[in-house]
Formats: sequence, C-alpha cells, structure tokens
Amino acid sequence: MNYVHLVDVVNALICCGSDDKALGEVFILSQQTTVEKMVASFASGMKSDRKIFRLPEGFVRFIVSILGHFARFPLTSSRVNALTGRCVYNSNKIQKTLKFKYSMTLEEGFTLFAKQK
Repeated sequence: MNYVHLVDVVNALICCGSDDKALGEVFILSQQTTVEKMVASFASGMKSDRKIFRLPEGFVRFIVSILGHFARFPLTSSRVNALTGRCVYNSNKIQKTLKFKYSMTLEEGFTLFAKQK
C-alpha cells in the first residue's frame, strides 16, 4: 500500500518551491506499507487488543464471488484487488535530488492518527 502523510506533502511542496533542482521535475512522494502493518498501527493507536486474523486470498475471492450474486456484499473483487495488489511507487528521486526526508513512517502516522480519534 502506498500512502503519504499530509505533513510530508506540505514539506515536499516547500522543498520543491525552495530548490531550483525541482524546476521542471516530477517527483513521486510515497511510502509503502502492508495492510497488516497499517491495521496493527491503527490498533496500537486505539489501544485495541483484538486479534487480527488473515484469510487466504483464494478463499476470500471465492466467498466474494458467491455472496456478490445473492446480496449487496460490501467486499467486491475490485476491493480484494486493491488489498492484495503489489504496486510500489519509488520516491528515491525526491529523496536524492532534494535531500527530502519523511517526517515519520507510515506506521507512526497511522498510530498517531488513531490516538487522536
């Protein structure tokens, strides 16, 4: 999963606006994490002790295909694709060219967000 914290978006914009090396360039600003790490971070921030369990992808796709025909099931094939996809956006260019540094890891950001709710 690819996300970026709002603080890092603002910092990257400031970084791009104050460095001539950014002129005419396109930068990717993204960090990667897994669904498991994201859920664990939210759970930690909410001080939840609920156990997290994982189902095999094939089994979930089978259930979605069956239940999707009989009722409005909230989990769809496209949502399963989004949760199981492996797409990584490389942000090395902004880090090397502009010496950009993230303010926190995604896991730290998710935990902080969950604590505020």
